[in-house]
Amino acid sequence: MPSRIFEILEGVAKHGPITLDEVAKQTGVSRSATFRALKRLEEGGWIRQRLNGRQYVLTSNVEKKLNSKIEPKQEIECLTPIIIKAIDLKKVRIRIFQQETTTTAELVDDSIYNIRDLQEKMQVTRCCSFLLKVLQLESLALGGSNMSDLDRAKAAVMLLEFQADNVVIVWDQQFLWIPIFTDSSEVFFLCISNRNYDRVDRNLGVNLCKEIDSRTDSTGLMSFQKFTARRASNGIAQ
Repeated sequence: MPSRIFEILEGVAKHGPITLDEVAKQTGVSRSATFRALKRLEEGGWIRQRLNGRQYVLTSNVEKKLNSKIEPKQEIECLTPIIIKAIDLKKVRIRIFQQETTTTAELVDDSIYNIRDLQEKMQVTRCCSFLLKVLQLESLALGGSNMSDLDRAKAAVMLLEFQADNVVIVWDQQFLWIPIFTDSSEVFFLCISNRNYDRVDRNLGVNLCKEIDSRTDSTGLMSFQKFTARRASNGIAQ
């Protein structure tokens, strides 16, 4: 079914505005299967119906994404199936960020769960920027970091948490963050939150990091602890 959905989405992207019957004809998928796929894409925010209620087009969010200079790195393709295996996605939301410049990290994948709460998005974006500075303090991410004494104290606490179990929980235990590193020193950030705005379980992140580290040889992905241990063994100790 996933491959069929991509075919349908591609059909709308190439030929939209396009009707249900036209999509089915273009893709060679049955009308009933096309209807179900279009419904799922519409519910996921990928496409929308025009005012006439008959033709489908891409949403502005998807058009913006397609035109963005930010493209998810290949490693995310390895990361997503690990997340799906290790975490019950019925209970949590997942966002994946990657470092774009020395000052920003971009949200590159929230397709696992669509987030519509603007205030929550702003909070998460600010936190991600701060976490990037935290890693830069220890030269674990590209770029330098200037912080006030108060922010440095917060950063020190976060670093201790990462050293303890690879995760940090912020905002009244609502958001769990995990930095993921690659052999090429790319940095990704996973943000995990409970769908019901309940507290997140730290063990969730700990177990996910174990799963990620168990596949380092095949994916090149690793947790904070494993990355810093490798740096130390390579003579780049802090």
